[in-house]
Amino acid sequence: MGSGVPPIQVGDWSVADPVAVVLHYCRRYAATLHRYDWLAGSTGTLSGDLVGATRRVNSRISRREQRWLLDRAATAPWDSVDPAALLRDADPFARGGLYDAAEQLYQHFAGDRPSGVNHAKISKCLYLMRPGLVPILDSRLVARYRRAARTAARTLVVGCPDRPSVRRAYWAAVRNDLLRATDSVAMVRDRMRGSSHRAVVEAANRLSDVRVLDILAWSTGGPGPAAVGDHRHARRKDCR
Repeated sequence: MGSGVPPIQVGDWSVADPVAVVLHYCRRYAATLHRYDWLAGSTGTLSGDLVGATRRVNSRISRREQRWLLDRAATAPWDSVDPAALLRDADPFARGGLYDAAEQLYQHFAGDRPSGVNHAKISKCLYLMRPGLVPILDSRLVARYRRAARTAARTLVVGCPDRPSVRRAYWAAVRNDLLRATDSVAMVRDRMRGSSHRAVVEAANRLSDVRVLDILAWSTGGPGPAAVGDHRHARRKDCR
């Protein structure tokens, strides 16, 4: 293959040319990068501007839902998870570690969410707060990882029996792919830095590995690259 980068596994799909997929996304959706991704880490707590930015990725968060999210954010345990935390460091088998702290932060929003506030809406907001840690759990990524997440959940039951069981462990499944793809993602970044397109070069230096994997999972979720406004929403219950 032209880029020389090995295929990257995203759930049950192997992306044969990850460089081409990421380059296509960054060129086509440069405005989304600037108006959504580049806001990541800009404030210490969730703000109205950040919630509004999620509409760039079709979060469909209503004004009522935005008020609820901001109310919850006011008491969220932000300090328990470092803003620079990485999903690859969140070992689900290490009780009391980063994975548990991240789960506590996520469940602060997901545990008592009202009707209409699904995991996609929550993760699109929390990604902007912890971009290296929180995967965007929209319908396409969830579909892509359904089987891998089920396997990850079963593995957790065996390896960590004191952890509450879930049907599917999406965070653990995404983390497994991140760990396997460490070298390949680094190679993707190197190829991006050689691009003549400004947005691609900027993305090489600013996108988290979690977001790179998200782009690969989302862009390969159908017969071809999809428009950023298409069905980025999830409906699952066990999305950690």
